[in-house]
Amino acid sequence: IEIKKFAKRDAEEILYNSLYPKFGKRYVEYRKRYERNVKNLDTGEKTNYPNTVVLELLNRCNLECPFCKQWFRNDAKKSTLDNNTLDKIFNDFSENKLNSLIISASEPLLYKNIDKVLDRAKKAKIMDVFLFTNGTLLNEKNAKMILNSVITRLFISIDAFSSETYDKVRIPVAKRLYKQDRLKTLEENIIRFIKLRSDYNRDLPLVR
Repeated sequence: IEIKKFAKRDAEEILYNSLYPKFGKRYVEYRKRYERNVKNLDTGEKTNYPNTVVLELLNRCNLECPFCKQWFRNDAKKSTLDNNTLDKIFNDFSENKLNSLIISASEPLLYKNIDKVLDRAKKAKIMDVFLFTNGTLLNEKNAKMILNSVITRLFISIDAFSSETYDKVRIPVAKRLYKQDRLKTLEENIIRFIKLRSDYNRDLPLVR
């Protein structure tokens, strides 16, 4: 109720027009369930499987932001999901017809074979796939990879308006990066992504 969204186009309309032709009634039921989740109307509802699952691929980030739990996990033993584990996870998603998947909790673009993870999501017929990133690794190669995947929503964390503030709240692991205007580079990454999406004549993924 407190959050106001401002956009030139309605996000739900874009998603519906893109996903309903592929998934039909299943997509409609998914969004109805989502609305019940948001309004806390389904607290007593018995369900067989989650509407959404959050998947963390590795316990690493290339930033050490003071407000994020990830900064102290970079010193822990590196842990990544291997292919066997991913196969089991996505087989379960497929069997239970998972509606939406959020790839987040660390920096997913650090995961070496993220393109293959997204291929698994496509094979599992997951309708709505979110990717949360800090955007620093959103180079042209990764942008094209995302545009050619099943990702429907791309969330990019910025948390600053000026380069000075950005350097305070988005602290790079590699301190040599302070020599660059990192906020400007991030803006260039986002602008390039949106331009490529236009060149590809795509409405998805939505960028937030």
